Amino acid sequence: LISTSYFEKCVCPEESNRISTSCEKNIKTGKCIKKGCFPGSAQVLLQGGQKKDMKDLKVGELVLTSSGHFLPILGWLDINHNKDTNFVRILTNKSSSLSLTESHVIFRHSEKEDRQEPIFTRDLKVGDILLHEGSKARIMEITSETKNGFYSPLTASGTLLVDGYLVSCYASYP
Repeated sequence: LISTSYFEKCVCPEESNRISTSCEKNIKTGKCIKKGCFPGSAQVLLQGGQKKDMKDLKVGELVLTSSGHFLPILGWLDINHNKDTNFVRILTNKSSSLSLTESHVIFRHSEKEDRQEPIFTRDLKVGDILLHEGSKARIMEITSETKNGFYSPLTASGTLLVDGYLVSCYASYP
């Protein structure tokens, strides 16, 4: 991880020039770096069938991934238990929702190509199709929320199911 002494609060253009609580500026490069991925309340499915909150997940635990196999959590790409973070909340026709940061990569179903395509969360639209527990889920509403803490687990496949939705372990930082 990069030393936090290189970061300071920043004003991000994508946040309407407000001082952001979910990004920092690298004082060496001047670039705004978005932080986060999933809130601590987001859940993954463990090999034994039980669900576990992201905030309680441990390295080595086996979680469901895109292949349908359970793979171990190798570590954390980013984690902060206390930072207020802005999340995009996606509600679908499955009466469920998913919250993640806007720069996080999620998989949208392409009807035209009949496959999952990676897309930044900020580029999703109402009507897009996501994969939820093996079936298609249509996005009905997209809102925002602020929660305390963020968690970014890593698996060998680079994927996992969070709150039942297929997502990448990765996000893009400008």
